[in-house]
Amino acid sequence: MLRGVDTTLSTARPSRRPAHPKLGAAYLTLLVSLALAALSSGAAQSSEHAWELRVCAAPDEMPFSNQAEEGFENRIAALLAEELGAHLTYDWTPFTSDLVNLHFAEGTCDVIMGVPDGFEKGLNTITYYQSPYVLVYRADAGFDIDDMDDPDLADLRLGVQGLGIPPHEALRQRRLIDRVARIYGGEEGKDRLGVVVRDIGSGAIDVGFGWGPVMAYYAALSQVELVVKPVEPAFDFPSIFEYLPMTMAVRRNDVAMQERLNRAIVARWDDIQAVLREYHVPLLDMPAPFLGDSALPPTTLRVGAVIPMPTGGRTFIAGVNDLVGNAARMGALQAEAVVNQAGTTTDRDVRVLLASSPSAAAAARAADALLSLGEVDAILGGIGDGQAEALAELAAAHGVPFVNIGSPSLALREECRPTTFHVQPSAGAYLDAMARLYRNGTAPQRWYVVYPEGGEGEALLARATLAAAAVGDVVVGSRGVPTARPVYFDLLDEATSLGAGVVAVLLDAADQVALIGQAEDGGYALRMAPFPDPVTQTREFLASTNRYGVGRDVPRIQLWEPTLGAAAADTNERFAARWGQPFDAPAWAAYEAVAVLTAAARLADSADGAALSAALLEVDAGSLGGKAGDVAFRPTDHELRQPLYEVAINPNAQWGTTLSQRLAAGRLVGTLPRGPLSAGELDALGGLGAPVCGF
Repeated sequence: MLRGVDTTLSTARPSRRPAHPKLGAAYLTLLVSLALAALSSGAAQSSEHAWELRVCAAPDEMPFSNQAEEGFENRIAALLAEELGAHLTYDWTPFTSDLVNLHFAEGTCDVIMGVPDGFEKGLNTITYYQSPYVLVYRADAGFDIDDMDDPDLADLRLGVQGLGIPPHEALRQRRLIDRVARIYGGEEGKDRLGVVVRDIGSGAIDVGFGWGPVMAYYAALSQVELVVKPVEPAFDFPSIFEYLPMTMAVRRNDVAMQERLNRAIVARWDDIQAVLREYHVPLLDMPAPFLGDSALPPTTLRVGAVIPMPTGGRTFIAGVNDLVGNAARMGALQAEAVVNQAGTTTDRDVRVLLASSPSAAAAARAADALLSLGEVDAILGGIGDGQAEALAELAAAHGVPFVNIGSPSLALREECRPTTFHVQPSAGAYLDAMARLYRNGTAPQRWYVVYPEGGEGEALLARATLAAAAVGDVVVGSRGVPTARPVYFDLLDEATSLGAGVVAVLLDAADQVALIGQAEDGGYALRMAPFPDPVTQTREFLASTNRYGVGRDVPRIQLWEPTLGAAAADTNERFAARWGQPFDAPAWAAYEAVAVLTAAARLADSADGAALSAALLEVDAGSLGGKAGDVAFRPTDHELRQPLYEVAINPNAQWGTTLSQRLAAGRLVGTLPRGPLSAGELDALGGLGAPVCGF
């Protein structure tokens, strides 16, 4: 990223009518309650409310930015925030690789100002200025340099602001590298970027080369009159460009933020150019940009997909969610294409707007922007710690549906928000399936439960105890453990001493591998019952357990299976044909969310939040997603009652890049519950101890 010396680096549309006649009188209470919630939230979301535009910025790097907000990038960011009705905040951090890896990619900030077009670790906005590299010398120097081929350069002391920048390469190409007396970079202190200009003024060097915005800014502050000229020629073979188009960067796939920044740049173009001129930024002529008409048909359902997606940074925390989030991205876009293709000319189409959310805070900012600006009619997401809770709260405040595709949290269900719907099964549904799947024969068996420390873990333990009792089993012991606990032998010894026959491993994917691996290495006569964490429901996870030889004989529970046939075969095949990847459970959850929201909008003939929420309870979700049977949202808790699947790891599979190799990592065993599925059997999954919400 170029920073002078461092080159390494609207409101919701009204519906045509309130609801479709098919919705029936049973849901009038829901409609009224949601409408009142929307009205009350509308009062709360007054003109004083502003979503948060959080920018990554260097704390002391003039003329770009500083903590006093005196730089031209601070000024331009303020213009954009004003245009978008946002509250501007900063994550102050120096422009090093840590900015991308530990801040931008982890979600502590969402926008980087002033990056060259083609920035590989993000998504660029439109260009908002182009500036050349320049050469600077004293006006009284007694020479006049017009271009890089001027013979006077061979007799002068030269300075270059940054190793390997285009002027440096141009000098090298002309065999003038021995005339470079100093290469600047790494200076410290206030106005450190101005050191090269000060040296020109003092006579320490004769000519300095550097990035236009920096050199011209400090030249204008110099007590000595200086000449500033663009480096010519502007292009040298083989590929040396002496100018850069500058953009802003958002995270990869953060289309929502990119589009709104583009709109703001166009709207405030003249103001942006005035700020640049005020700071003496050398500018190449650019016409004002034009984005064209991006308005959607008024009947289009707009769905915001707030999900963690690969960012390009080397993250420590957010990267855990990349695998599931990227699958969800593909699933949401697949559904967008399929349902639009399947609709008639009178049906409502859907547009999925992607928003990147590496963290819960980033998810909250993204959803707040989508909803406050009226960019979407519904949102989906919930992948990653705390994200579902943040999205559910914001959706309720704005009176729009939120479809949870990633969180099985029991605490989230206890909130009983009328606008929250769950495609991702609850932990209760998974625990009920585990109690049945991992049962050994008909005799009662003794369970030992390992769960994560904290309130959610305690709730999992209590719910696991209910699930075991429902099939005639008993929990004889348990232990709460911290994340990434390195050793589990003491727990396994305790389970053995208590006479347990099976261990419920209610941990995340990585910790499951560690515990099960140690149980197998230690030769314990204990059967393992791992919790179907969303990460474990991917072919990558099945392949990794096979590679490490951990739990290969343990059957797995999944929300969806990419080798399902019959009605599901077409859905699986169309996804695989487009993306070249198995249609894993996280992708299916996002697909189903978009499909049911679109069906609800068509049923209600409205994108109004209350009408959508009511219509979701009427949608035939099974036919939309490829699951047979009575698949629908339960009115009592908004859980999607649905079958689950038992999948076995294929120990002979060789992992590779082809679709067939990836599919071979797992093998479908059957459906849970087993046999023909009635509505009552589907309700039994997760119905035990589930909250009965007073919607």
